[in-house]
Amino acid sequence: MNPGANEVLGIVTSALSALVGVSAGITGYFKFRERGYNLQSTADDIEKHYNASQFMLDEYAGPDAAHPLSEAERLRKFARFVERLKEEQRKRELQLEQQSSAGEERSA
Repeated sequence: MNPGANEVLGIVTSALSALVGVSAGITGYFKFRERGYNLQSTADDIEKHYNASQFMLDEYAGPDAAHPLSEAERLRKFARFVERLKEEQRKRELQLEQQSSAGEERSA
């Protein structure tokens, strides 16, 4: 800053620079975009399989048209899929957390 410049302008500029730096650090540490993308893709997969289960499509249809899967079998198959997907989601979240903590350890 110019030594003859307004003192308030210098304080505002410094505060704004600090705010930008802290915001960038928080965004980098918590990885909001990656978490949001992972959560949205998991929700989309669950919705896709829910609809397939309701309308007896793909793997929820049964071996042939004459012998469709019962509702209990479809729900059991859907529940297994959702549990597997939730486990994958937990692993992705743990991986993001480990990447954040590894970056934090390197900077220290």
